[in-house]
Amino acid sequence: KVLDELGFTNQQILITFLQQGVNSIAGLKRVGEDRVSLGKIALATRLSVKDVRRLQRGIHEWCKKNEQVLISAQLGIDALCEVFFSLRFSGDQDQRPNAKMLKEVLDGRSIGGFLCAAGLGESFGEQIRKALFFCNVLVAFVVDSYGEDSGTKFTTYYELDYAFQNGRRIVPLRLSQDWPPKCNNCTNGQALTAQVFSPSTVYFDCREAFDVHKVADKIEAVVQEERCRE
Repeated sequence: KVLDELGFTNQQILITFLQQGVNSIAGLKRVGEDRVSLGKIALATRLSVKDVRRLQRGIHEWCKKNEQVLISAQLGIDALCEVFFSLRFSGDQDQRPNAKMLKEVLDGRSIGGFLCAAGLGESFGEQIRKALFFCNVLVAFVVDSYGEDSGTKFTTYYELDYAFQNGRRIVPLRLSQDWPPKCNNCTNGQALTAQVFSPSTVYFDCREAFDVHKVADKIEAVVQEERCRE
């Protein structure tokens, strides 16, 4: 459909994309950013240099115009994950940079992770539910406000409660001053984190520094244990 919109209706072009493993919007975006892949497609379909540039430009412009569709497609792929990253996005305790680094390292080790973009929970609730269902491990970035029940559907409170109730392995990364965290004095959040993160809970201490490779080693070991149980 996207190729049709861009004016590339030749059946051979579609077949070649499929042969190159491009069967999704996210895959099309990756090809548009990879000159080697575009070159292979051009050779197989005998596209001119001018048409290749038009195709690349068209993919880039389509993705920019349909950013929400692209995000949804990528989250749909990521939802079939082994690891769910649960974190707060607000204020000085924003853990997105650490979570993104960790996801990249684990991706490089063939461990799929799900990380939803900030503010998109309500829009992509279906993908979040799917990711929580399929994951074996929930990695909790436990800051002081982690687990706060703010009343919305998709929060760390919701994520932690689901993982705990459904027997997922929970790997706490401690970044909070108190243990368990006080959740901004939220009663529901405090009750949940006190139950899940008991004093005897083994956590990975990241208060002094976030060593992404050491954290990845810990998570990889847990993932391997879960794979052996399946």
